[in-house]
Amino acid sequence: MSKLAFRYNIRSELPPNPESPAALGARFVSTLDTLTGIDPSAFHNWEIMTYPAAASVSLEAARPRMTSIIEKAVYRSDLREPLPEYGYKASALVIDRDKSRNISFDINAGGKSKGDTALQTGEWNVFSAPGDRDLSAV
Repeated sequence: MSKLAFRYNIRSELPPNPESPAALGARFVSTLDTLTGIDPSAFHNWEIMTYPAAASVSLEAARPRMTSIIEKAVYRSDLREPLPEYGYKASALVIDRDKSRNISFDINAGGKSKGDTALQTGEWNVFSAPGDRDLSAV
């Protein structure tokens, strides 16, 4: 069995755009809902990362507290002081039994400096052909 290392990325830069955690959270959730509408078989069971704990909660559990989740994901100084003028981070994941279908969506936005987005799919060291997959170790 041969393994293929791949990960596909779509990245974009965002212009500086100071905005509130509430506005940023609403746009983030709207983007996830739009992706789900495009292909529910690929974009399903979103998990939202919560910082600084680096844990995750389901999108449905995160919806009513997205503003708070974004507020806690503020950029911080070396002394761990909040720096909202530099923006916020938000991350969502789809973890699939078939690792080649893992998806992540990340944004860094809401500050006075440029932001960015990244939509990634795939995983390193996945089997190269559907017939070669051995999911017993997953």
